[in-house]
Amino acid sequence: MKKLSFLTLTLISISSLCAQNFSQTVPSTLLKSVFRGDMDVADIDGDQDLDVLVTGAVEDVPHTTLYRNDGNSIFKVVPAPFNFIVDSDIEFGDIDGDGDADLVMIGKKFSFNGDYVFEVYTNDGTGSFSLLTSKNLNIPEQGNLKLGDVDNDNDLDLIINGITTGEDIFLRFFINDSDGNFQLDTNSNLAGTRAGSLILADMNNDGSDDIFVIGSSDLELLNGVAYLYLNDGQGNFQESDSIIDGGAGVAKAADIDGDDDLDIIFSGKYNSGQPTTSILLNDGLGEFTRDLSNNLDGLYWDDGDMAVFDANNDQHPDIFLGGMSSFGINASYMYINDGSGNFSKSPEMFFFDFNSGKFLPFDFDNDGDQDLMFGGVSTFGMYFTQLFMNNGTTTSSVNPSPVEDGISIYPNPSSTNFITINRLELSEDLKISIIDGKGQTVTDIKIDTTSLSEKVDIDVTHLIGGIYFIKIEESNRVIMEKFVRQN
Repeated sequence: MKKLSFLTLTLISISSLCAQNFSQTVPSTLLKSVFRGDMDVADIDGDQDLDVLVTGAVEDVPHTTLYRNDGNSIFKVVPAPFNFIVDSDIEFGDIDGDGDADLVMIGKKFSFNGDYVFEVYTNDGTGSFSLLTSKNLNIPEQGNLKLGDVDNDNDLDLIINGITTGEDIFLRFFINDSDGNFQLDTNSNLAGTRAGSLILADMNNDGSDDIFVIGSSDLELLNGVAYLYLNDGQGNFQESDSIIDGGAGVAKAADIDGDDDLDIIFSGKYNSGQPTTSILLNDGLGEFTRDLSNNLDGLYWDDGDMAVFDANNDQHPDIFLGGMSSFGINASYMYINDGSGNFSKSPEMFFFDFNSGKFLPFDFDNDGDQDLMFGGVSTFGMYFTQLFMNNGTTTSSVNPSPVEDGISIYPNPSSTNFITINRLELSEDLKISIIDGKGQTVTDIKIDTTSLSEKVDIDVTHLIGGIYFIKIEESNRVIMEKFVRQN
């Protein structure tokens, strides 16, 4: 108990150095450490706020803990049937098509044998989970998983990248039968990576999710590689000819320079070099060029993490890094984006230094901005997970009244397959996006304004229940409207 008290006081005193943009929030329940673990959020119980699942270890004892968000910084531990795991990756998603957040997880189980497990849990819509699949497979000791509809059949498939317990490096596809049962696709034969990252996103703007993996192709982490696999829309992938430098580290995808395609941000090290953070700019067709105009600090891949999110509420993705620097000390950096892909280090957004952690941006309090949960091991050797609230103001109006902007969304809340946005300004610059509580764009809609009559119908069938924001970009304004998707 003394250790926990010291930790809380230490983090509170250090967090007083943070900028006014973020302030530490001490939840009613002390969050368990995400050291050697992972985090994800979803509205598991349909009460229109984001709940949190944390895996990790405290003094080498694994845990998997589910917290229900009751608002006002009140987290309550929810009993759940999940195995305790470390060295894990977890992701919520609607795998059985019933409109709520189910769970897929891989990791090392807390058992005598220390088996690496692949498990699938289904949600009944109230936050009560049941085990659907549990297999002791050659699942990676160091790996990543992603859910996505790779074959465009309206269900979530699964991709896992990493290294098996037999030290084979792989990339595996598991196809969903629409009921949440995953079957290994034995026809796929794509190279994977170790000690890297997996991205599932549309890299060439053809409407289908492609695969990007980066890491090492050998056990000694001396041969950095990166592969981009382009999807033909049916789940058949072909390696791109794009030449991309590879290395062990963390990679994220975001539209860094505002040109409506996904760029790649990488933090780690290329082969035996020093740690670096670099930006790979996309030409819109999946061809990448390394940006040389920014000089970003680098951190070691195995001791850090990276979050790419809108930290200062100006509608542009910023970069937050944390981990161990090339000088062997813990460090954290926030880089602010000017909207064109030019970054400047923000001395005003200072967070305490730590390593071996994870970052998770999400809108904890439903106010339209991205808060930040992160944890790991502090400079003082303390295990922790903490929540920082974003106190900034948005540069566009969130939840404006119809009198102010003339926009209306109906039905809202909605349990139907389509919603209608009315009273739009018809211009060539019109763009509509749906953003989830983690700040991730889940739908981008290209509008042919010549065929509209000031309204557009949007298919929301694929959205699980929860809070979303609809971002409407017109010729002279950007509007954010809250939208509630009901199960």
